[in-house]
Amino acid sequence: KTYPTIANRSGRVIMGSSQGGRGTSRYIFSHPELFKTAIALASGHQHEKRIHENNGYESDYLTIPDAGNNAFNNASKYAARKNAPPIKLMAVIGNKDDNYVGNLQWSIHLQELGIKHELVVVPGTGHGIDWSIENTDTRIYNFIKAGLNSK
Repeated sequence: KTYPTIANRSGRVIMGSSQGGRGTSRYIFSHPELFKTAIALASGHQHEKRIHENNGYESDYLTIPDAGNNAFNNASKYAARKNAPPIKLMAVIGNKDDNYVGNLQWSIHLQELGIKHELVVVPGTGHGIDWSIENTDTRIYNFIKAGLNSK
């Protein structure tokens, strides 16, 4: 059986949670020609910030060999590109998640760079986001749908 697809960036969405959200945040900015829409869920952006500020150092047990490949640097590089493909980005975080402050810091960084994005804070939720609160599931679905339908 075959399924119809859109074989270009307008038909591609990348979404990840936690560690996968960190990857999503890196890839949307380093490969905007491949993905148009991204949703980063409960991402550990405080770790990305630490890598950004400490030449790849994340912890005593982990140093990233390519120190420039993090969500903060990649966003800065994207913002500096002339004629970079436009993206749609949503970050979703619970206000009880240990990653909450890191997401706020990343959102401020994106605002300072002039990168449009939507930050969804789910009240009363930790790392395992309850999608039913404030219709978070519907908001994400509609964001994806709008991204696939936009020019």
